[in-house]
Amino acid sequence: MDNSGNIFVTGSSVGTNVYREYATLAYSGAGTALWTSRHKGTGNGGDRATAIAVDSSGNVFVTGASAGTNGSLDSYDCVTIKYSAIVPPIHLAIVPDGSGGYSIRVQGTAGVTYALQRTQSLTGPWSTCAPQTAPASGLLEFHDLFPPSDRAFYRAVQQ
Repeated sequence: MDNSGNIFVTGSSVGTNVYREYATLAYSGAGTALWTSRHKGTGNGGDRATAIAVDSSGNVFVTGASAGTNGSLDSYDCVTIKYSAIVPPIHLAIVPDGSGGYSIRVQGTAGVTYALQRTQSLTGPWSTCAPQTAPASGLLEFHDLFPPSDRAFYRAVQQ
């Protein structure tokens, strides 16, 4: 479990190639699936994840045995995988500013830098405004004084 209450589980399961492979899953504290990752080694034997740990930064480490490249079931390598910490969600609110523009408020994480991006189509291209670093409250405010007349999509991207 990490400091945010997310839960991580690892083990082995049969993959698409009928051989065992690492299977690692992440769940929120409420039980919502966050991600799943599978790892198959280079050999044709069975891979077995045997231990999992989470550091104070939220990075997940999985270790175990993986069949060696010679295909022999009695030749295993030790494999350790690091999964980067889960980035907390970014909350964004778009509020008309009364002069035809918008204030875009981003609730991020204190000390993290975010850039606001805008596009007229979800497929892009996205234009980026100047990045800002979130203060202690985590609340940032961006101003779009000249939004497109027909529509605009916004997103905040962690830098």
